[in-house]
Amino acid sequence: MSSGHRDPDDSAASKVWAVYVSEAEKYDKSLVESWKSDMEGMLIFAGLFSASLTAFIIESYKTLTPDSGDSTVQLLAQISQQLSAAANGSTFQVPLPTHFSPPTPSLVCNALWFISLGLSLACALIATLLEQWARDFLHKANIRSAPVIRARVFSFLYYGLKHFNMHTVVDVIPLLLHTSLLFFFAGLVAFLLPINHIITYIAVGLLVIVVATYALLTVLPIWYLDCPYRTPLSAAFWSLSQFPPRRWLSQHTVERQTVVEAMFDEAMTISPARTARDYRALMWTVKSLADNTELEPFVEGLPDLLWGPDNRRYPYEDHIQQLTRAEDVGLLPRIKELLQSCGSGLLSAQAHTQREIACYKALWAIASIQNSPVPPSTLLPLDFSQFTHYISWRLVDRGINHYRHSAILLMKWSSFCRIKTLLAVVVSRLLADVSLGHPPNLQSFKSFVKKHFWTTGIYAFMSPRLSQYCNSDTTMFGSLDLVVDAVQAFEAFSKQTPYKLFFNYCVWAVTQETLPYRFLETEEIILPSNNHPPPFAAYVEGLEYALAGIVFPPSDSPKWSDPTTQCFDIVMRQLCAFWCPEDSDSRPIPHTLARYFTARKAHSIVHDCLCLSGIIPRLLHAIPVTLSSSSGSSSWGPEDALDDVMVTLWHVVHSADVHLTAERCQLILDVISTAPVTPVIFSTMTMIKIALKVPPSTGDPQLALLTEFLEAWTSSFTPYEPAATVCGMGFSLGIPAEVVGEAQQLRFVASVNRVLTAHTDNPQSFEVLDALMISPLFMAYQGTRRFLPWLDNPTARSQIKGILSDRLRRPRSPLTPELSARLERVLRALESRHPT
Repeated sequence: MSSGHRDPDDSAASKVWAVYVSEAEKYDKSLVESWKSDMEGMLIFAGLFSASLTAFIIESYKTLTPDSGDSTVQLLAQISQQLSAAANGSTFQVPLPTHFSPPTPSLVCNALWFISLGLSLACALIATLLEQWARDFLHKANIRSAPVIRARVFSFLYYGLKHFNMHTVVDVIPLLLHTSLLFFFAGLVAFLLPINHIITYIAVGLLVIVVATYALLTVLPIWYLDCPYRTPLSAAFWSLSQFPPRRWLSQHTVERQTVVEAMFDEAMTISPARTARDYRALMWTVKSLADNTELEPFVEGLPDLLWGPDNRRYPYEDHIQQLTRAEDVGLLPRIKELLQSCGSGLLSAQAHTQREIACYKALWAIASIQNSPVPPSTLLPLDFSQFTHYISWRLVDRGINHYRHSAILLMKWSSFCRIKTLLAVVVSRLLADVSLGHPPNLQSFKSFVKKHFWTTGIYAFMSPRLSQYCNSDTTMFGSLDLVVDAVQAFEAFSKQTPYKLFFNYCVWAVTQETLPYRFLETEEIILPSNNHPPPFAAYVEGLEYALAGIVFPPSDSPKWSDPTTQCFDIVMRQLCAFWCPEDSDSRPIPHTLARYFTARKAHSIVHDCLCLSGIIPRLLHAIPVTLSSSSGSSSWGPEDALDDVMVTLWHVVHSADVHLTAERCQLILDVISTAPVTPVIFSTMTMIKIALKVPPSTGDPQLALLTEFLEAWTSSFTPYEPAATVCGMGFSLGIPAEVVGEAQQLRFVASVNRVLTAHTDNPQSFEVLDALMISPLFMAYQGTRRFLPWLDNPTARSQIKGILSDRLRRPRSPLTPELSARLERVLRALESRHPT
C-alpha cells in the first residue's frame, strides 16, 4: 500500500484494527492449520491407496489383451487335431482365427480401477496445491506490521477465499478420495466375478457394508446435531434438508442455517438435556481440579454463577446443590481445604487475601441458595458444621472481614434452617406419640438439641428454655406439660433466631468503614420481605440490644456521627424498619433511636432513614407515651432525654407532616405544653401549630406563627435548626390565597430584617434567608405562573426590597450564587407585579 493511498484517519483507528487483527489472526491461523493437517492425512492415505491400487491394476489390465499362453494352447490343439485327421485319412479344415474381445467384467473392473487411480492421484495433487496455497495465504497476510494494513490484507484475502469457494475445494478433496475408494471396491467385485462366485459374494457384501456405513455417517449429523461423525456429503444433504416443500411457491424468504449454526442453537437452547449436560460438565470440572491452585479459579467463579450485580441467578442453583451434596465430588470439603491452605505460610500476602476472599464469597453464595423462590426442593439445607472452626465474629483483617462475616452469617443461617427442619421432624414424632396415648418421650428431643446446637455454632442463639433441655437431668419420659413447653420453645426458636442472627450481624457491621459484602441481599435472604414476621414482643429485646450496640459502638469503630459514614446510616435505616410495635402496645421510643436522631447532624440522612424505613407513623403513635415517661423515667438515663425525644419529634414533623392529624397534633401539644421551653421544643411546637392551621386559605394566622418564630430568635435564644424549621413551615404555609393584612405584612418584614441585622455574622441567618426564598411565600415572586401578589403594602414591600438589596450589595456577604439569583428574581418581581 503506497503512502498516497493511506487514509489520514488510519492512525486513529489502529487500536480498533489491532483487535480485529488479533481475532482474525487466531481464526485464520486455526483454519489454515486445520486445512494443512487434513491435507497431510489425505496425502499419506492417497499415496498408500494408489500404491495398493496399482498392484491390482497390474494384474487386471492383462485381461484387456490376448493371452499368449492361450494362443499356444489353441495352436497345439489345432496341430493335435490335424495329426489325428491325417492318421484317420480324413481331412481337417483349419478354423479361421477369432477376434479377441475382452470380457465385460474385465472392462468394468479396469475402468473402475483406472478411474479410482485417477481420482486418487488428483486428490494428492490438489492436496499438495492446497498446502502451498495455505502457506501463501499466511505469508501474504503477515508481510506488513501496521495494524491497519494487516487488517485490510486479512479481510481482502479471507473474503477472496470465500469468493472463490476454497472451503468447497477443501471439502471436495476427501470426497474425491472416498469416491476413489468406492470405485475400487466396485471394481474388485467385477474382478472377482469370473473367478469365483463365493469370493464375489463376499466382496459384494463388503461393498454394501461400506456404502451403507458411508450413507449412515452422511445422514447421522442431520438427525443428531451432536453426532461427531460426518462425510463431505453431509453438508450437501443438510442444505437439501433446509429447503421446505414447495419452497418456490412461498412468498416469504426462509432463512437457512448451516449445520454449525444449528448445532450452536441446539447446544444453547434451554432444555432438560442441556441442564443435564451442564451438570455433568461441572462435575467433571470439579473432579479434574487436582490441587488448590487449579480449584481457586473455579471457586472464584461460583458467586458470579449464582448472583448478578443486582439480583440472583437461578439456572445454576440445582447444579451447585448437587455438587455440594455429591459424595464423590465433595465441593464443600474442597473449599474448606482451600480455605485452610491460606494459613500454610506458602502464599504471599496478596495471594493469601485473594484466596481467602474467594472462599468466603463462594461460601456466601452457596449458603444463599437455601431460600430460593424457585420450586421448593425436598433436600435438607446444607450442613456447614465442618466450618464451625471458622464461624466466629473475631476480627482478623478488615479487608477480609468485609466478606468473612457475611459468609459466617449465612452459614449460621443455613445451619439454623437445617436444625429447624430436622427438629420439626423430632417434634412431629413426639406429638404423634402423645396423640396415640404413649408416654411422652423427651429423650430424642433432648439428644437432638444437645448434639446439633453445639456442633453447628447455633448454641449462642439458644433460648433459656431450649438450654434447659440440654443441661437438665430430667427423666426420659416427661409430662404432657413438658411436651407442650418443648413445642413452644421450638416454635419460639424458629421465629426468633433469624432476627437474632441479623441483629448480631448489624452490631458487627457498624464497626467497619464500609458495609459488609452484599449486606442488603444478606438481609433479604435471612428475613425475606414476604415472610410473616413474629410478634414484635418476640424480638424487641434483641432489637433494642442491637440498637444500643450500634449507637454506642466500640472505640475502634468509625465515628458514627460523621455525616459521611454511610455504613452506619444504612444499618440504622434497616433496623428502624423492624421497630413496629402493635397499636395496642404503649411502648415508648427506644432511647437509642432518639439519640441517633439527635446526634445525627445531616438532616437529609435522617429524613431518608425516617421515610425509607416507614417508621414515621409508629413514632407518631409512640410520641405521647414517650413524652409522658421520659421526663420522670430513670430508664432513659441522661438528663437531656426529653430533648432527644423532641428532636425525634422535630425530625418526624419536618420529614412528613402528612401523617400529622389534628387529633395527633393536639395530643402532642397537650403533653409538651407544660414542659420548659427549650430551643427544640419551641421549633417543634411552632411546626405542629402550623400543621394545625388548615386549610391554607387562612393565611394570616399561619404567617403570624412564622413571624413569631423569627421574632423569638435573640442573642440568648436560638431556635433549634432555624433554617430547616423555617423551610418546613414555609412549605406548610403554602402561597396565601388572599391578601395578607397590612399590619401582618409589616410585622413579618420587620422580623426578617431583625434576624438579618441582629445576626449579621451568624451563617444561620443567611440559611434562614435562603429557606424563605425557596418557600412558597416568595416562590410566588419567582415563577412564571401569576400567583396572588400577597405583599401589597408599599411600606412593607419597600422595606423587604431594601433588605434584599442590602444583602446583594454587601461586598463580603456569604451569599451563594443560587441565593443571589433568587434575590434578584424576587426584586424584579416585586417591581413588576406591584406597579406604583
